[in-house]
Amino acid sequence: MTEDRKKLIIWASFLMLTLAWGSSFMLVKRALQGGFSAYEVASTRMMSAMLVLMVPALFYIRRIPVDKLGYLVISAWLSMFFPAYLFSTAQVHIHESSIVSILNALTPATTFIVGILAFRQPMRSMQALGLIVGFIGTALLIMVNSSGELSLNEYAFLVLLATICYGTNVNLVKTKLIDIPTFQLSAITVAIAGMSSLLLMIWNGSFPHLLQNGMEHPWSFGAMFLLGVMGTALAQMVFNNLLQLTTPVFASAITYFIPIVAIFWGVLDGELLSLPQILGMVLVIGGIYILNKNK
Repeated sequence: MTEDRKKLIIWASFLMLTLAWGSSFMLVKRALQGGFSAYEVASTRMMSAMLVLMVPALFYIRRIPVDKLGYLVISAWLSMFFPAYLFSTAQVHIHESSIVSILNALTPATTFIVGILAFRQPMRSMQALGLIVGFIGTALLIMVNSSGELSLNEYAFLVLLATICYGTNVNLVKTKLIDIPTFQLSAITVAIAGMSSLLLMIWNGSFPHLLQNGMEHPWSFGAMFLLGVMGTALAQMVFNNLLQLTTPVFASAITYFIPIVAIFWGVLDGELLSLPQILGMVLVIGGIYILNKNK
């Protein structure tokens, strides 16, 4: 591969991931507006992603040591399964998708905190400053509404819980699954998450309502399907390839651009943000920048 071709692939991947993940919050919002429940949105997202990667997952699962299977299940639940339901439920009550995207940007911070608490990673003073700045911004987003009034939105804590799941998973992969090739890891965990959602849907008996509502609201159903295929399955593969071509520091820069795309969609959709919320967004991104710069 020539250097120019490598650069083209890197920047094309970066752009694709920014658009896919930045648009995912609006796709969830559109699906919920079509009358689908948060449970149905998350389940359809996971099952759609599973359709893309089930075949390679069945092929690669035979290469995985038995003692790693339990960690793969936990990784699938932490990285995709639980967050999908947490985000969908949160967005039922947080109508500004851009706010959710900013809270999601805290993932590097929660990853770092989990690493300190559970895996004894060291922390420098500037990293502590980054965490403090980021969480001051988070407090503004949680406690101030779009009218600028104090109003605690407890559902924002579901998004924070999702970022904790992400952070725990990153540390789990680094310590327990580091020897598994990234594409194999992605394919198998996506398949496990999708199968978990499929079993839940069968147990819950939600398929009749999902299919009937899908016929009545095809655009909302399409949003869920696109969310799974582009925002989960393909995005996972592209991101892992990006990590192989670049460095984790470069790949983590996506964190700063995802909210820009989400805010763009939110503005087009008529979402309003108060000045304290905008300040909170700036503080969150600033805190994450300080944290990443001093790793």
